[in-house]
Amino acid sequence: MTSSARESSAGTPKSSPSESPTRVADHLAIAEARDLLDWLEGQKIRPTDVVIEADGTMTVRWTA
Repeated sequence: MTSSARESSAGTPKSSPSESPTRVADHLAIAEARDLLDWLEGQKIRPTDVVIEADGTMTVRWTA
């Protein structure tokens, strides 16, 4: 990810320690989102949400 992309945890952690928090990368250019989605696929991680924002950037959410 580039320095313009921001990754953060979304919401509060779940009460079960075995469950991983949701991760978010927002304000990604389409090429950055594509690269992230390719990387997630390679790690066998399914995105939970992919959104094209009004400004043309993308937000990707997944469970780490």
